[in-house]
Amino acid sequence: MITSNYFKIIWHNIFVFIIVVLITVGTTLAFSLTEKTSYQTSIAFTIQESGTSKTSGTENKAYYSIQTQKLFARNLEEWLTISATIQKGNKLAGNTVLNTLEVSKSKTNNVQVIFTTQNQDQINNTIFALTDILEEKTQELNRTNQGRLSLAIIAAEPSTKEINPNLLLNLLIGFCAGILLALAAVFGLDFLLDRLHTKKDAERLFKTKALATISASVNKTPPWNEKIADQFRTLRAQLLHVAQNKKLAVLVTTPAPPSAPAISLNLALSFARAGLKTLLIDADLKNPSLHKHFDCLNKKGFSEVLKTPASLKNSIQKTKEEKLSLLPTGKKLAYPADAIAEADLKKLLTNTKRSHQVIIIHATSLNEPDALPLLDHVEAILLVTQINKSTNKNIIKANNLLKSYTLKKFLTVIE
Repeated sequence: MITSNYFKIIWHNIFVFIIVVLITVGTTLAFSLTEKTSYQTSIAFTIQESGTSKTSGTENKAYYSIQTQKLFARNLEEWLTISATIQKGNKLAGNTVLNTLEVSKSKTNNVQVIFTTQNQDQINNTIFALTDILEEKTQELNRTNQGRLSLAIIAAEPSTKEINPNLLLNLLIGFCAGILLALAAVFGLDFLLDRLHTKKDAERLFKTKALATISASVNKTPPWNEKIADQFRTLRAQLLHVAQNKKLAVLVTTPAPPSAPAISLNLALSFARAGLKTLLIDADLKNPSLHKHFDCLNKKGFSEVLKTPASLKNSIQKTKEEKLSLLPTGKKLAYPADAIAEADLKKLLTNTKRSHQVIIIHATSLNEPDALPLLDHVEAILLVTQINKSTNKNIIKANNLLKSYTLKKFLTVIE
């Protein structure tokens, strides 16, 4: 997938992206405002000789003393990292400060430790506890050393500094974390929804080349906007080439709800403005919409014709376009799929073709039963897919459904 498609996925899920970022930053801000000042204390414990050595020779004694001090320091460092030692120190200090204990590794005879407290009263108690457990361990090590060298531990003056919450840094971290979480949410959602990403994907799934690519602005602009007019002229030319100068009935549908009234409307206008007498049938009985674009009444229409074919002539309404007529949905039916299935659609379309060169039938999506009976009575179907809205699963399902029909199938992509 090319980089621009990733940005399109983010743009189509921009509200999810913004909400996740705002929640993350807001949570970070809330924690920062409630976070209290803490105190970080650093203290060094030095291992020094406190007794006489049994080792002979001044040079040997000095060398042995230095090495033993370093060895004791390393043993104490490792001992301070054991959970049992920390628990013992916490018990002596009467707090849990040693859970934050950090031991700095060194190659000298010093044991450098750092701990963090929430108030200054805990500092002295913690230092006393550390001193006690280190002295106890030093005595144990002296006994292990069998008196060859007696060592003692001396605490240096502690250094304490206040640590205040860094609001700006926390917000920056929260914002960066929010961006990462938002990206994960957007692409995770896109993966779960299995959305269509490119025109090539649509062609591969529907196993036919797209006749035209229509701008997504078709759903927002008024009918026959000049920005998209050329796109429908291309689509019209492709369909006329297939018709081979014969009268043409085209079913315009989608793989899944919603339907595509803007495509049906603009396609009908394109044929009419090319001088072809065109009839636009609104067969989406669940969501009547096309009559609103022509300021036509919807008191009678397709639903009445299904019951009474003789009412066809009186149900068709003229529009402001000289070559374009409209058959609106008419009154809503309780069971539109049954009404369409029971009607004599062959006779209906035969009658409409007598007075019109092109019939554009605006239908519900293919995964609804309303559109299926119409498939047996049209020459072609135009499947309308939309990038980042149609799903791959529904396109595959539509393609499998149409395998049992002999009509010509065409694809157009809104992006």
